[in-house]
Amino acid sequence: MSTLNLLKKKFPQFVWEKNDSGCFSGFLNDGIKTVKICKDLHKLSFVHIFISGHMYPGTNKDFVYAMCYQQDTVKPYRCRNTYENEFGKVYVSAKKLDKIVSKLVKQVDLSVYHLNTVK
Repeated sequence: MSTLNLLKKKFPQFVWEKNDSGCFSGFLNDGIKTVKICKDLHKLSFVHIFISGHMYPGTNKDFVYAMCYQQDTVKPYRCRNTYENEFGKVYVSAKKLDKIVSKLVKQVDLSVYHLNTVK
């Protein structure tokens, strides 16, 4: 089974794509949800999973990494300015791509993210 099909099977809520350099991107766009956390206003939008291509291919340092996070715009309490944040970031790395997918399945918990609905 190809890696892209395996990702679609394990994370069916996400829209997956693969680019020419061997990187995979998955997006779960559930609309913007506004949440107050410790009096700060958070506008949470899409959840993104990024899987890199092979870093340092052909050497003994070769590895693949993946990140999963929810895009967040924060307005601190009693402030006018906002800033971008990555909420609930998970980082995994391994020597092979199939191990990355199994690590992501174990470590990514969609209940951590503030979503309107989980499909």
